[in-house]
Amino acid sequence: MYVSVIGSLKGLQERKRATAFSIRRITDFNEVTLHFIQCVRMHIENIKSQVGSPAQTNSSMGASVSNGFSESSTPTSLKSNP
Repeated sequence: MYVSVIGSLKGLQERKRATAFSIRRITDFNEVTLHFIQCVRMHIENIKSQVGSPAQTNSSMGASVSNGFSESSTPTSLKSNP
């Protein structure tokens, strides 16, 4: 079963904290595919920014990078064990 978790990730020094605002079951597998595509996109942007070239964020996608975490207006999907 896959679920969509909407929340925030925060990091302070060595401690990281996740807060979930909404958790819902995924009924359309296209949401999982979209999440994987977004992960690849953010990985490429993070690599470009580490090399020294500025990462260009598409504002229509609603994604930005802050402290190594990606924030997106599209729900992220996580696989849970029953």
